[in-house]
Amino acid sequence: MNSSIDQIVRCEGLEKRFEESVVSVEVLRGIDLVVNKGEAVAIVGASGSGKSTLLHLLGGLDRPTAGEVFVCGSSLASLNEREACALRNRSLGFVYQFHHLLQEFSALENVAMPLMIRGENYRTAGSKAEGLLKRVGLANRLTHKPAELSGGERQRAAVARAMVTQPDCILADEPTGNLDRRTARSLFELLIEMNQEQATSLVLATHDLEFAKTLKHTYQLVDGRLQKA
Repeated sequence: MNSSIDQIVRCEGLEKRFEESVVSVEVLRGIDLVVNKGEAVAIVGASGSGKSTLLHLLGGLDRPTAGEVFVCGSSLASLNEREACALRNRSLGFVYQFHHLLQEFSALENVAMPLMIRGENYRTAGSKAEGLLKRVGLANRLTHKPAELSGGERQRAAVARAMVTQPDCILADEPTGNLDRRTARSLFELLIEMNQEQATSLVLATHDLEFAKTLKHTYQLVDGRLQKA
């Protein structure tokens, strides 16, 4: 981790507009946000309020119409695509509402993938992946493919994949949205445990205010603007 940098994710004056036919849809309007090392931040809002759009911009998966995003002190706007990919692999982990595990690979191979993309050999990457899968309660599911896992197990594997590179920040976009209440609570608690144990920052986009209120900072997206909830 980049322990010398306190501000892990920061955005200033972030705006995002989408052009639809002859109509311009303004989704985000002048967003300012700072996420410090080890902080857990929740972003709540109604469906369509722009939560996913904001996380995509913070993670460099999309570019803002205006404003700037910094990850571990680096301005994403100043990076070319190769540099941006390297920064994402090094400093960010992503967990989505839909797990996005690769169907043809086992849980172990899916979790090891980010390390192999980084250049680690399979034996080393596999050992780290196995350790994390055991940590998230999937010790008996290492060789199972996504279709052989339950929804909760798939999301736990996705959390392990996000954590395997020991990123500075996890960006979690409605990770419990497709789970029943009990499974969702279990996954939410897992994310908090990982945040606390590894001092990994967490930005959680969720529609669930009950979950969100347990985090240190909660913000709400209303009419494209971010405000304290």
